[in-house]
Amino acid sequence: MLNLRDVDLNLLVIFQEILREKRISPGQLQEALNAQKANGGKLGITLVKLGMVKDEDITALLSRQYGVPSINLAQFEIEVTEVLATQLRAKMQAEFAQTLRAKEDEYAARDAQLAEQLLELFLLRRAQCITAWGGAGTDGSGLSE
Repeated sequence: MLNLRDVDLNLLVIFQEILREKRISPGQLQEALNAQKANGGKLGITLVKLGMVKDEDITALLSRQYGVPSINLAQFEIEVTEVLATQLRAKMQAEFAQTLRAKEDEYAARDAQLAEQLLELFLLRRAQCITAWGGAGTDGSGLSE
């Protein structure tokens, strides 16, 4: 049995139209309402998912109900011209180059910092070795000949 308490009154007018046009039966509407209640979502989408009506039918019905024209985008071919494709390619290449330069700068700064740390570590270790050997050699390297 169709439970009208579960149906939004605005939607009721729309789906009365579907019933009046005999696009679905009252039993199918009840089935869709049950599915909607169980799964959530919009009733029109539920009807389409259940294969009871086509998406175009719902769109046309809503268009009439709200007085808003609708169009089927599948009927239009959208072309990307060569000019737009070239502009997009150039923009993407410029953005990539900018990102690459930023990363190169970041890595160069890291490399310089690492080189400085390695030099400090080397000098510290050298000083530790000189101290451990008891002083510098005759050449000042800390090694005896």
